[in-house]
Amino acid sequence: MGWMTTAAFLALVLGASAPLETAAPAPVEEEAAAPADAASGSFAEDRAAAVAALVADLEELADWCNSEKLFLERDRVYELVLEFEPDHAGARKVLKYRRDRDGQWERSDSYREPVNRGKTDLAEVAARRREVGARFSEAIHGLLSEHRDDVARTDVEAAHADVLRVDPDDPATRAARGEVLDGEAWVLVETARGRTRRVELRTLVQDALNGAPEPKSAPVSPAERALGVEWSHVVETEDVRALTTGERVEVVRVAQVNHAAGEVFRGVFGAETQLYDDYTIYLLVHGGEKEAFLERHPAVAPEQRESLMALVGSGIPGTANVAQWQDDPAARLDGIVRHTLGGLLRDEYGISIQHGWVWEGVGIYLTWRMLGTRLTWYVQPDDYQLDDGMSLRPLLHVPGSNWTNEAYKLLRSKRRPDLREVLGRTVTELRVQDMLVAYALAAYLLEGRPDEAPELLRRVGEGQEPDVAVREALGLSLDDLPDRLVRWLSERR
Repeated sequence: MGWMTTAAFLALVLGASAPLETAAPAPVEEEAAAPADAASGSFAEDRAAAVAALVADLEELADWCNSEKLFLERDRVYELVLEFEPDHAGARKVLKYRRDRDGQWERSDSYREPVNRGKTDLAEVAARRREVGARFSEAIHGLLSEHRDDVARTDVEAAHADVLRVDPDDPATRAARGEVLDGEAWVLVETARGRTRRVELRTLVQDALNGAPEPKSAPVSPAERALGVEWSHVVETEDVRALTTGERVEVVRVAQVNHAAGEVFRGVFGAETQLYDDYTIYLLVHGGEKEAFLERHPAVAPEQRESLMALVGSGIPGTANVAQWQDDPAARLDGIVRHTLGGLLRDEYGISIQHGWVWEGVGIYLTWRMLGTRLTWYVQPDDYQLDDGMSLRPLLHVPGSNWTNEAYKLLRSKRRPDLREVLGRTVTELRVQDMLVAYALAAYLLEGRPDEAPELLRRVGEGQEPDVAVREALGLSLDDLPDRLVRWLSERR
């Protein structure tokens, strides 16, 4: 793994490219208009009035159940009444509650759950309860629309919970919460979308890798021969030229995978951006070769060599080329794919090391999708300790570790990173824990919100403040996004 900890090092990694046309902005959903008969008091007052009307409807439903000798259903309705009006005299009497010495409600030991003795179809009870719930839902959602500019997020959540107590399947509330019925469970729309999107992503990657052309052998150019190393193989596709001092099998794979990376990027984002013109990859697999290469390369200034020597690979300053000299072939490939994706993100959206969460999160996520490895990080090499005392960095190094599960645990911990701060950091300001959160956010966007993700990245690359970019692209505030991300991770597990 190569740790690159300064902005100067990272600038060298990137090389140069000209930005291409960005994706068109996604339409912004309009807010619903307030109903003509909206209440005029405070939200708390109006909500209390709606609850009072609900209790009256439930009283009527309980009376009907009693008249139909559906005694168990009557008691269930009264149990619901008590959730909204804890001191309701009629419900407490039927359900045999009494005050204890401290004034608290206590149920009598003599209470026995009754049975239904009437012949009325229970479907009729369910239909009447749905009608009650529909009236309450209409009232609550009307109030939320009327007070949308001043109602607190916690009050919105509480109001939704009230409606779902009456009808757990209320369509308006489930839609407002961004949920769909998945089998027998209500989950986020992003959860259901993510399940199908992951299949699409696997197919996209496999098709891109399978469709990558067989590179053709090419001669070493005079300029390449002058770089101070002995190139054993040179291969080309229409998008990539790759040279190695090692085995042909590796350089062929490197050329094909990086060719495929362009196809994957365009498929993920619906973009048209191509790889750099004359994109060239250098693989230096033997000891001493990087020193000779950096000494002889005309684009590397003398004052840059010492910095580049400390790295495990680098973009060649001022060019579209990249060199890798790590010992591990898997690490070499991982690093080069990260470089390729970084260039595409920059050309399509203007993403740079200033946008740390995108650079790390999206870059690592797509590299993992393509290769199954997450070996190239640009963040600070700190030793963050989890709540259980384990160090996060070596945990993420473990092959096969589940980063989204680790992100879920991290985001539910007492010391979870502040997402607002993470979104504002450059690559060199990110810490390992921030990188993990960025990775989880990238997974959420590319799996659960693939249609909105390009618009968010466009806004980020244009320099829009994170809270504005998130609100305009995703329809969420930065106060809402962390909890939604945590819920999505819990449902994804």
